[in-house]
Amino acid sequence: MTTFEAGYEQKIVVNWTIPQGADTTVAVRPYTLTDPNDPASVRIYEDYSTGWSARAQIRKKPGLDPWVVFTSAAVTGPRIELGADGWIRVVLDAATTQGEAWDTYKTGMWDLELIDSGGAVTREVAGAVTVSHDVTRTAV
Repeated sequence: MTTFEAGYEQKIVVNWTIPQGADTTVAVRPYTLTDPNDPASVRIYEDYSTGWSARAQIRKKPGLDPWVVFTSAAVTGPRIELGADGWIRVVLDAATTQGEAWDTYKTGMWDLELIDSGGAVTREVAGAVTVSHDVTRTAV
């Protein structure tokens, strides 16, 4: 699991290398500071477990079909887990990346949007995607 921590006031950039045919997770924990002018001030983490939802997609580039779609409503497969402790986990399971289509994917981009209880959307995370192709397959 790759874990990053970044300030909430700015978009978090996370470049994601996806190991084809393996489970992978990106986790981020946005925060605000009690004093934005003092980086040593207390960090405040949001409780994302109630009143929030999230969505994310991976594509070659904007406007093209998504390679995979994540939502916080999903409980298995590609999904987003929103934690009471402020952690946001984007989970990509091995089965999703084992298909032949993933053999053709090399580089792309992704982003994650958070939706608060009032419906306001914030693009919280974005970055480049690189697929690390596997050699070992379940069926030979």
